[in-house]
Amino acid sequence: MRGLCEERPKPLLPLANRPALRLTLERLAEAGATDALVIIGHQLEQIKRSLEQEPLGGVNVTYVVQEALNGTGGATMLAEEFVSGEHFMLAFGDVIAHSANHVRAAEFFRQGARAVLSTYDTGRPVGVGAVFVESGNVAQIAERPAPDDGSPLVSAGVFVFPPEIFEATRDLPPAPSGEHELTGGIQKLIDEGCTICAMPITGFWANLTDPDALIAANEHVGRELAEKGEMLIADSARVSSKAKVCETTAIAPDARVEDAADIRLNVSIGRGSVVGRGCTLASCIVLEDVSIGDGAVIENAIIQSQSNVPPGATLKSPPGETTIIWRTTYR
Repeated sequence: MRGLCEERPKPLLPLANRPALRLTLERLAEAGATDALVIIGHQLEQIKRSLEQEPLGGVNVTYVVQEALNGTGGATMLAEEFVSGEHFMLAFGDVIAHSANHVRAAEFFRQGARAVLSTYDTGRPVGVGAVFVESGNVAQIAERPAPDDGSPLVSAGVFVFPPEIFEATRDLPPAPSGEHELTGGIQKLIDEGCTICAMPITGFWANLTDPDALIAANEHVGRELAEKGEMLIADSARVSSKAKVCETTAIAPDARVEDAADIRLNVSIGRGSVVGRGCTLASCIVLEDVSIGDGAVIENAIIQSQSNVPPGATLKSPPGETTIIWRTTYR
């Protein structure tokens, strides 16, 4: 993510022009949440500004700062006072999944599950966050499993926990990385007899670790929002009647798409950006205040804010090799 995250924290990277963190909070609201605690650290003021720009569907948001970079376990411990001895849902800010999964996790709890852990099948043994399931329940979770003891299931970042997770996590020794990892607390809960329901992710899921993951998630989120009937093209966006625009394209306020532009599948265009006459875009995330010159052809790219792409430029990256254009003029 070099270049993309130098001026904004990763959870604020946009998917269909909506910050990933805002999407996650909206999903928690759909699952029934009325209060949310956002644990912040890196570039915390940006996160606050972003979330305070507009209401979050009735969710009351408060914040706590993780002063020490001591891992997911350390972050989770900061929620102990907030949850006040009750069950709670936890979600990672740089993971995105279809909103149905948050609703399902809440339903598992309402139907009697003491704890819920979401899993995603990667199709190959995973090296971090491996989950081993027996009879629908989590039998083991390993932050870094042995190479010959793998599982294709990864912990997918949507959980329901009982308050006992805090005691289970509190006094764990640090991992070899020096971090206080939540997986240790989860395993201790299991060892102490807590049944944790394993919930397979349905629909899409992405860990936003690289540009390819961001591009893939952008497509899925755009499709999900379109299926829900949500407005993807802002009222103040100007789209030429002579342009072709895919129905799942997200176009932010004050953006402009000129005559004969061909906006294909999986494109979002950020606030104030201009797509020139006769341009072709496919699998692109265009951030804010970008200028794309007439006749440019761009495929599989993320264009950083305030970048300029000259007229006639061509950039076709192969699928799986997404390019970042970072405020540089390309020919």
